[in-house]
Amino acid sequence: MRSLDAKPILCAVLLTACAPPESPMRWLGFPGDGTAKTAIIASRSPTLELEVVDLEDPTFTELDLGDRPPYRAAHVLLYADTPRQLGYEPGKLIAGTSDADSIPLVSPNRGVYATSIDEDSLEVSWLQNTNVPDDIADFRVRVSDECALFGAATVQESVEGIVYFRIPIDDEHVLVRSTRDVLIVSRDGVVNLNGMSELDRMWSAYLAPNGDLYLGDFIGGIWRGRVSAETGVTNAVLLRDTDLGQIVSMDGNVDADGNVELVMLDRNARAGWLSGDDFTDLGPVDPPRVPVVWAEQGVGYIAAEGIDKVLRLSPSGVTTENIGAGSQVWHLSGHDQLGVVAGTAEGHFFALNAPRRRWGQLEGADFGWWGVGSAPYEDGFAFMLASGFIGTYKPARGFCEAMPFLRIIEAGGLAAAGEDLVVTAVPDDEETTSILYIPRL
Repeated sequence: MRSLDAKPILCAVLLTACAPPESPMRWLGFPGDGTAKTAIIASRSPTLELEVVDLEDPTFTELDLGDRPPYRAAHVLLYADTPRQLGYEPGKLIAGTSDADSIPLVSPNRGVYATSIDEDSLEVSWLQNTNVPDDIADFRVRVSDECALFGAATVQESVEGIVYFRIPIDDEHVLVRSTRDVLIVSRDGVVNLNGMSELDRMWSAYLAPNGDLYLGDFIGGIWRGRVSAETGVTNAVLLRDTDLGQIVSMDGNVDADGNVELVMLDRNARAGWLSGDDFTDLGPVDPPRVPVVWAEQGVGYIAAEGIDKVLRLSPSGVTTENIGAGSQVWHLSGHDQLGVVAGTAEGHFFALNAPRRRWGQLEGADFGWWGVGSAPYEDGFAFMLASGFIGTYKPARGFCEAMPFLRIIEAGGLAAAGEDLVVTAVPDDEETTSILYIPRL
């Protein structure tokens, strides 16, 4: 295979190895703007086959269209996330046999392209599609119901104060912002970036699929920068000043066309919404429980005081929704597959699937303790209980047995580092926060 200096090339039979150099191959440049990290390549030979390609894998170079016309038709779905972040492994996707053992294909956020063949010249090019073809959109991916097992923490440190956010910046590193420290946490340990990073003045953050990091500062400013494990946050520029105070929670979305939406909350419980260049001050909201979560275009959520109560935030205002839990909503988190997940004071979990706009309970959570936080993990989520137990939820299986890692905690949260977890927790009656790196076995 030829070596490439630029972005990958498709050599389309798409799901077969490239032929020897002497064979006449039809080569086609890879579509998109170069920001995608994952491609799902669909071919029909004649049945539909889907293959996941890690575009950051240095061994990925070329795929072929065949050695003679009419060539094989293909579609490519592009994603800003890595395969692991999407819950996939590189290679062929296996179709499920029922809804019970499968999940829908994740919708692409970096475009959909189809091969276009000129009947006269037989020239092949890429044509960008508006929608995913129906047979691909209807494909359901078989998922494992195997529970994740985690080993003892390999990294454990304590920091003063509380943690404001923990954000996976790749499959190995998590960015953590505490009261006094800016940290990169990985299986190799904890690196303190104090004085080395533009994050020193930032208190909330949202990492977009295109790699831009949006930040909220201590006087209501909204910034955008880039982040890496080596340097922390760099090239931060001020996007917008607002009348908010210290922005303590932020979430959002950047679509394939670069349109930005951010929802945020300051320490005085005032909410705000940024759509492109337009900022809306939503004013004070009922006593909230961070974090704030972006759900879909024009919609965000935050938990609030009171039985069943969540607040629905949008540029047009704030309304109240009841999820039917019968107890207080303790925390929220956002997930590609499940929509918004809510944990309650009685240890139950509910999910809001945005297209259905309906809250439903996730059965099987009988742990006897309330959850203090949850975060996306593979095709489901990981969660932490006030008892110090950590567990996972998989759509194909339900809840897996939670395992003990800490003693009783008052607050905390977690984030995925690939297959592993980074956990932050405030032990009962202590003023420090423990940071743990917990590897998957």
